[in-house]
Amino acid sequence: MNLAVKKTLKSIVLVKSVMKLLNNLKLFKRVFGIICMNWMKINKWFYIYDQQLGMNISKNLNCK
Repeated sequence: MNLAVKKTLKSIVLVKSVMKLLNNLKLFKRVFGIICMNWMKINKWFYIYDQQLGMNISKNLNCK
C-alpha cells in the first residue's frame, strides 16, 4: 500500500470517528437537557446530601 492510500484511509477513519463523537454529543446534549429540565428535583437530593456538591454541579451544568 502506498502512502497516499494509507493517508486517505486514516482520514476516512478519523472523519468516521468524529461523526460518531458528534452523534454521541447530540445524545449527550439530549440527556443533559433532560437532566436540566428535571434539575430542580434532582438538585434537592444533592442539597440534602451535600449542599456544596449541589451548587458545584449546578454551575458546571449551567442549569438554572
